[in-house]
Amino acid sequence: METLRRAFVVTAFAALALTSCAAPPVVEVVQQVSPTPAARSTVTVPAAAPASTGVAQPSEAAPAGTDVTLATLKTAEVPANCQLPAQRLVNGKTTKGSPGTGELMLDRGMYAFVDLAGLGYKQALVAYQCNAGGVGWPQRLLLIGDGGKLLANYDLGTAYQAEHANVDTMTGGNPVVVRWLAYEGAGTDVVHTTSSVAFADGKLRVTEAEPSYVKLQNSADFVSPTGRLLCHLGPDGATCAATPGAMKKAPPASEVCPSGGTPNAIGVTSSASWSCASGQVADPTERTDLYAMVDWPYRYGRWQVLPDSGFSTKVAVLPYGRTLVAGTYRCSMATSGVTCKNTATGASFALNQAGVTLKN
Repeated sequence: METLRRAFVVTAFAALALTSCAAPPVVEVVQQVSPTPAARSTVTVPAAAPASTGVAQPSEAAPAGTDVTLATLKTAEVPANCQLPAQRLVNGKTTKGSPGTGELMLDRGMYAFVDLAGLGYKQALVAYQCNAGGVGWPQRLLLIGDGGKLLANYDLGTAYQAEHANVDTMTGGNPVVVRWLAYEGAGTDVVHTTSSVAFADGKLRVTEAEPSYVKLQNSADFVSPTGRLLCHLGPDGATCAATPGAMKKAPPASEVCPSGGTPNAIGVTSSASWSCASGQVADPTERTDLYAMVDWPYRYGRWQVLPDSGFSTKVAVLPYGRTLVAGTYRCSMATSGVTCKNTATGASFALNQAGVTLKN
């Protein structure tokens, strides 16, 4: 019996020991505590990890591209034009299509290296010329990127709907400054334009940076957009009909018209002066004969009916900001009036509704 009692005590003691060494039961207590302002200011919440896309993310940005060079341009892409297909050049020239050919204007320096598209490397703005059987088409401005890829192009012939449009000079920068000429087959009434070329919305944007001008082969009669200024310009000089405001400042007729008449016009040849015009100073009415474009470059200005001009038919309107040139003479139209000048002597006159100013 004593042996059994001792075994029971040992067993009970072991059980008690095991019970005292076991982990206490876990009791979950939920307690909402509002942190103090100081505590809130130091609480940081880690950003959630991005969801896995299954695609390895690059550790660095990919390189933007390699600067375009003359070597790049010699194998650049060009668009379809002059009946030639789109293609890559070989040594700067086309090799596919007929009957004409195309090439970049590299030998004349008609290119500029600049990051025009904001790609992080220099692209090339370059002039592309081509012909169809010897007849040249309007040139295009091409923006060439890394590896000779054609990024954008602009047809200069769309600006004035002219038969020819040729780049004359190109100056690097952003925007790039391009001087170019637009004219018809025989080179008559050449429109000289200075444009700024930028890149936006995936396209080349070509805008006039300064007033353009037309170099006349012969002469032109025109009126201002209001119809109140009437002028004639030719290689021998420029003359405009005096306005009512100018007539108030006219010199005595005896000084200007010794043979009779009234000072009614202002002109410039070697000097600027009043004159006595017999009849009408100019006839700007619309013409439809073969020589109409010689008398008025309609692609540069516009034919328009202006009741205030005193003519019942359409007249040649010289827009504001435009200039006509004939020989050494030029007339520029502005909202403040018309100014005609002999660039060889410096003599000029400025005419508007308020009056006239002569400079010699």
